[in-house]
Amino acid sequence: MDKKGFTLIEMIIVVFILTTAILGIGSSATYMIQAASSTRLKAGALQAVEGRISQIVMDPRYEDLESLYATTENDLPGLEDFHRVTQITHLQTQGVGGHVTDYKTVMVSVSGPGLPEGMSRTIIVGSP
Repeated sequence: MDKKGFTLIEMIIVVFILTTAILGIGSSATYMIQAASSTRLKAGALQAVEGRISQIVMDPRYEDLESLYATTENDLPGLEDFHRVTQITHLQTQGVGGHVTDYKTVMVSVSGPGLPEGMSRTIIVGSP
């Protein structure tokens, strides 16, 4: 008997294989989109942290850093519903021979939806 075409079982197997392949590709695409979105959020948060740090380091008004920068911001460009918190702590330590070391610790953190661990950086700014 000379057959031309496919049997029903062969068609079911082909449909099953194609469905599995398409679902696998769709799942991979979804993962890639989520990873790209997460990377974009992390890059934006890092830029917001580094921008604030640079601003503080470049400001020559050491005595006024707390009043100028210690705040919580809710309107970060390109990062809706994100918050940037800047904390500045003034410290002085007594050294050998009565020498006083005067410095400030600056911690900047950014958090928001899609970035559960947040992004933060702490630096030390010495008195001029």
